[in-house]
Formats: sequence, C-alpha cells, structure tokens
Amino acid sequence: MGMRRAAVRVTKSALERLGFEVYRPTAFNRILAAQHERSERFFFVQVGANDGVSWDDLYGFATTHPCGGLLFEPVPTYYARLCANYADYPDIVPIQLALHKTQTEATIYRVDPNRLDEVPSWAEGIASLDPNHHLGSGVPSDVIIEEPVRCAPLMQVLDEHKVSHVDLLQIDVEGYDAEVVRMVDFDVLKPAIIKYEHQALSDEDQAQLRELLGTHGYRVFAMGNDTVAVQPDVHVPDLTPPRRRLRRTAASRR
Repeated sequence: MGMRRAAVRVTKSALERLGFEVYRPTAFNRILAAQHERSERFFFVQVGANDGVSWDDLYGFATTHPCGGLLFEPVPTYYARLCANYADYPDIVPIQLALHKTQTEATIYRVDPNRLDEVPSWAEGIASLDPNHHLGSGVPSDVIIEEPVRCAPLMQVLDEHKVSHVDLLQIDVEGYDAEVVRMVDFDVLKPAIIKYEHQALSDEDQAQLRELLGTHGYRVFAMGNDTVAVQPDVHVPDLTPPRRRLRRTAASRR
C-alpha cells in the first residue's frame, strides 16, 4: 500500500509539472456538460465571481467548453484578477457591478486586504452586502472594511447586453442569493439551470425560493451547500461518482 501511494504521488507530481491534474467530475459539472451538449450556444451568468478561480469550479468548465458569459464582481481588487483570469476568453465578459433591485450604489463589507494574514485564506471570499455576514464565519469585525460599489438590477444589465438565453445562472453572493434569484423576471427569461448558495439563507428564504422556482416549473434539489434548480427539459445524468479523468490545471490555462 505504501509503494502504491508513493507511485500515486510521483505520478501526480509529474502530471502537475506538465500542466495536468487528475480530477473526478462533480455531479453539477455533469449536469452542465449534458446541457452544453444540447445548447446551440452555451451561455452563463455568474453573480459573485470573485477572481473567477478561487473557491469555484466553474472556471474549469468555462475554459474547456466553448461558451459565452457575463461575470459580475463589484470589488475592484477581485475584478482586476477576474479580468486577468478570463483575458483569453473574449466571449466571457467581466462586469464590475453588484446587483441590487433599486440602488445604484451600496456598501460591501470585506476583509481588509492588509490583514489577510490574520484570517484563513477562504475569508477573502466572504465579501457581502450584509454588514454582519462575517460573524457567521467567525471572522472578527475589526478586520472588516467598508467599500462602496456600483449596483444595477439584474434584468436591466442582461437587457443592455442583449441576453435572451441563459443556460446557467450561478449565484454566490454570501447571504444575498435570495434577493438575486428574486430579481429574475421569469416571464422574460428562464435560465435552464439556476445554482445558488443556500447555507447562509434563512429557512424562510429557502422555502420561499423553492416555492418560487417550483411555481415556474423548476425541479429543485440540494447539492452540498448549494441549491440547484433545473427546467423540466434539462437532463440530469446518473449522479453516481464517475471515474477520475485528466485535464489541464487552471494555472496552465491562464
């Protein structure tokens, strides 16, 4: 067993030097792959994109499958990294905006970039419009700073970019997810797949979203900390864990 583990480590290291990694496709990525096969032009909208790579496996899919998309990230530091990470993919467009139904400017609360060494690495991904969101993660208030960001309503921005079809709407906005889902005008646009993070939502918000999505014909189910909703014609493949596969690493694709 020890020799086998050593051989696995050596093989993994060799593949990484060549710019490859072994991975097991997630259940959600298999849903995306099935939708990509049936879509004439796969298009996605990601709200709360951060830098596009950290804490997010959508980058791996978006950069290995032909597609277009809009990426929303209001924080200037993260937005700059997002632009750099997607620079080679002109059909995927970063937008420096937060989404809000009525306001044109809001305050976002995030970890002071000068104090990142005082908190876990994941704390850089908890920027939120909720001033108390960090408390649920155990991040101390004295490392949180306020930063003004520009806002616009979701449907307004989609209309400005002439978006008439969305295969995936992915939302991860640290406790504000319910408000973004409620911004969707389902009479105008019905994303084939909607994914949002539910772990920071109240039980009431979660129940209301499930009812809202069910009313518009979505099948709704949980995947870890996320909720996934799919239109009836979206194929949900066998979710049994598949065999591992080989792909290029994110670093080698940038």
